[in-house]
Amino acid sequence: MTGQLSLARRGERWAPAGVMHCGRVWACPVCAARVGQRRAEELAGAVSGWQAEGGTVLLVTYTVAHGPGDALDDLMGTVAKARRLMSGRCEWRALRAEVGWEGDVGNWEVTWGAWHGWHPHRHHLGFARPPRSWFGGREFICWWRRFEDLWASCVAAVSPQYRPGDGGRLGVGLRVDVVGEGQAESAAGYVMKDLAHGAAMEVARPEAKSSRAGRRSPWELLERAVDGWEQERDLWWEYSAAVKGRHRVQWSRGLRERLGVQVRTDEEIANDDGDADEVKGLDDDETALLLAVDEVTPYVCKAAERAGPDGAHAFMAMLLATLTSLERAELRLWAKARVDMAGKMTPTRRLDAGRDPPREGSTLWGSDPGDEHDKARARPPAMAVTARRLVRGTAMWAS
Repeated sequence: MTGQLSLARRGERWAPAGVMHCGRVWACPVCAARVGQRRAEELAGAVSGWQAEGGTVLLVTYTVAHGPGDALDDLMGTVAKARRLMSGRCEWRALRAEVGWEGDVGNWEVTWGAWHGWHPHRHHLGFARPPRSWFGGREFICWWRRFEDLWASCVAAVSPQYRPGDGGRLGVGLRVDVVGEGQAESAAGYVMKDLAHGAAMEVARPEAKSSRAGRRSPWELLERAVDGWEQERDLWWEYSAAVKGRHRVQWSRGLRERLGVQVRTDEEIANDDGDADEVKGLDDDETALLLAVDEVTPYVCKAAERAGPDGAHAFMAMLLATLTSLERAELRLWAKARVDMAGKMTPTRRLDAGRDPPREGSTLWGSDPGDEHDKARARPPAMAVTARRLVRGTAMWAS
């Protein structure tokens, strides 16, 4: 960033606009929340539209027995393989035909607890058209039991040690709930407020739910890992390795088109600012000065997220008050030089792509002074002193 910062408001929340996001919904809490919100909205619209047409939506949760010594990758692999095996069985085709099952949307949710270890499970919203006689009676219970038996047999065929209900392990196996219009549904302790939206949130946004019964979400593990907890750090690395390459929200083939849901990748959603309620630019002198110091930029963004544009201005004024008049003058010259250099750079590659981090104590922030991108980041020694003073100010504010 050089010179200005744009903020986008969605509801009551402000966030930086025009910032490149990674789109890694498994490992990045910012992108997970951003993409998860859009996916939940997509699902809410799909559920509402399906119910308006007279269809029924089923919330199905798949899991396996698990204990404190089980590896997350093994558990997730068992669930995935058992579902693939189930999809090819004639019993599953018969169950689908009975309720007019036209497709589903699925997503992983993972938690960890000290008593029972990792607890991965998949939530699926199934779009079906069962006969009216199927509701509220024996037919639904019988269908569910047959579904449950099928799931247990598939899990046993893939990994017998993870059969639901095996001694010493926790695992409910499979649960089915009907998402009804205008009534609250509870599925295995999950709370859904508005049914269409709530069921969609259950599937699309596990990061929005707080942990229950002593279990922690991956984001809680990450937070504790950052704070220095070694066990949580190891658990986070195990989680990151286990989820790599897996889809977050997955639709049955053709269902998205059938329900009129736009096809967009996670990265496209993460970098889309077009749905903001309001966009406000901070292009004043204070912003231009402070954004010239790379280390300060995240704190300015955090202040904006906490208190909006007014909060960002107040934070920047506090930081500038810590500088002497000479340091302000140096900062002003440095900011102008960065803007001028940025206008001359050719977009040959991403800044820092494939580069090593700067050496400790280096006054030139780039290993190759001849590179135009590194020239735009290189700071004279006097400017480095000013930057350190600003960073100390941000650290005091963050604490």
